[in-house]
Formats: sequence, structure tokens, C-alpha cells
Amino acid sequence: MAESHKKNHYIPKAMLKHWEVCVRGRYGVHVHTIAEDRRAFASSRGRIPYPFAIAEDLYVPNIAGKRATVMEGGWLAEMERVLAHFIHQVHVKAPLSTRDPQNLSKLSMALIGLEQRSRYNIQKIVAFIEQEPALRAQVAISSERSTHRIVLENLINYVTELHGRLAPMEFTFEHAGESEFIIGDRPSITDERMAERIAVLTNKVAVVYTQSQRELRYRYLDANEALVASINHEMAMNAREWLVARDPNLLDRYVAVVRSDQWRQRVARERRLAIQPQFVRFGWRIPEPEG
Repeated sequence: MAESHKKNHYIPKAMLKHWEVCVRGRYGVHVHTIAEDRRAFASSRGRIPYPFAIAEDLYVPNIAGKRATVMEGGWLAEMERVLAHFIHQVHVKAPLSTRDPQNLSKLSMALIGLEQRSRYNIQKIVAFIEQEPALRAQVAISSERSTHRIVLENLINYVTELHGRLAPMEFTFEHAGESEFIIGDRPSITDERMAERIAVLTNKVAVVYTQSQRELRYRYLDANEALVASINHEMAMNAREWLVARDPNLLDRYVAVVRSDQWRQRVARERRLAIQPQFVRFGWRIPEPEG
């Protein structure tokens, strides 16, 4: 049990499987890793599927010498279960069967969580807090509390708070038709100046989500090539660790984006990422493991 939930996928496998292809009898995905500037064909099956999207103990803080798995094994696992069922339906334009209020809450939080849970985001916020003693003093309940634990608790509380502000949600599912979406390590497009938020869910589906004026509402639309290309460009601009596409030629097109001056300028401007310190001190806290 001490080693359970060690390898954490920060993009759910239920999403990544939609980019799976078979090459010479081997199942995997075409991935470009940005730091190495290198293309690879990564396994999608076997003991460690999608290894490029794994970080060890990313969501498992060490508390008093013990690994606390409640976030990875409980909070995220439940949201990913609902998200996987949801993705299966929208990929084929099926009527949504997720109507239970509890499941709808988990779905909403799963989508919001995709905005925050990447390895890049978490590591960047950890580094920022550790470089700013005044901020660390503001968010830390005690000096013994690890920065990793602080940031994970902040993520949970941020997602919970934003879900409370956006629920109930309205979904517009943009289907790519003959075109395809790519995906990166940060699959969401957000701009606080805009009410709408976007996430790529499968190679054929991107969801636009915003607050509904009444109850849950959704619709399916057919995205034109220009919209698909625009979302793909933003996926590449938002990527920090890797990009995935089913078609190597399509991948090459957006690898050019992450090699561009425009991409480098955006990374340079990204000094820090969103952190809401007030949620850390007064929100939910990861409990110390028993035993």
C-alpha cells in the first residue's frame, strides 16, 4: 500500500486513448516532447501506458513521513470516473445520461481541474511560493507544512470554489468532422476576461463550457476547419511539456508553433500562475494518513 497511486497521469487515460493509433502492430500515440525537441511513438498499453503524461507522486504529498493518497486515489479518481463516461458519450454525440446532481458536480470539477492539474502548473506554483517568503507565510498554516501540500490543497479548493461560481453549466460540444484536434499537457483554454472556457477532450471533440442561466444545457455543433485550426494553435501555444496528434503531419504543423518566438514570448510572460491563497487557509485540508 505504501507504493499505491505512485504514477499519476495528469491527463486522464480516458482522454489520451482517443489519439491511439497502431503502427506495425504496436499501439501508441505520436508525441513531441518540447524540452527534448523530439518526436516519439509512446506506448498506450501495457504496464505503463502514456509514460510522457506521468509524474510520480504529483498528487501525493508526504505528510509526517507518510504518502497521503487521498487526492489521487479518491478526489481525482471519482472525477475521472465521471469524466470518462461523459467523454464516451460526447465523442459519438450521444444524449448525456449524466444528470445526477452529484455526478454533474464531479463532471464540472473535472473540467475545471484540467485547467490546473498539469505537472508544469503545480511545479511552477511550488517554485513561486518557495521564492516568495511573504506569500508562503500568507498561505502556510504552519511552517512545517510542505509547499507541495499547500499547492495541492489550493488546487482542490480553487476547483471547488470555481465550480460553485459556474454551476450549473452550459456545454457546447464542437465536433471536428474530417479534421482532428491535437492535445497538449495543458488541454484547457481559459481567459478570465471571457465567460467561456474551452477544453479538448478527444481527437474529435472540444467542449466550450460556461455558466448556464438555468439548469444544465448542452448542444452539439459541427466545427469548421478554421475553428479546429484555431483551437489547435492555442493548444500548442498553451503546451509546455508535450503535444500529441494522431497524424504525424498534423503534429509537425503545431510543433512549429512551440518552436516559434511567439510561443517563447508567452512562456517568458508566464512568471506565475493563478493561486488563490485565501482558499488554502480556510478550505479543505489533506489529512495525515492513518497507520
